[in-house]
Amino acid sequence: MALAKTIALAVRGTSAAWALWQLNKLQSSEDRNLIVLNEPLKQIFRTETLSFALLPQAIMTQLEPAEPIVLPYRIKYGSHVKHAQ
Repeated sequence: MALAKTIALAVRGTSAAWALWQLNKLQSSEDRNLIVLNEPLKQIFRTETLSFALLPQAIMTQLEPAEPIVLPYRIKYGSHVKHAQ
């Protein structure tokens, strides 16, 4: 479930980033698959340009790891019950 949410976030992030770059005319006129980053984006991605094909990977590097999932549980065997710590 966490992986699915992360992938969905990356897809939405990719779409949003692409819309932002089109709005700000950051797409290279020489290579339409290349984005010429402005100063704020250069600071985020630490590069001058970014290929659209590498956009999902670049966005994923900016996301924080998901919080671990803690599942409380009980194991019952015989007349003994062991609780998770």
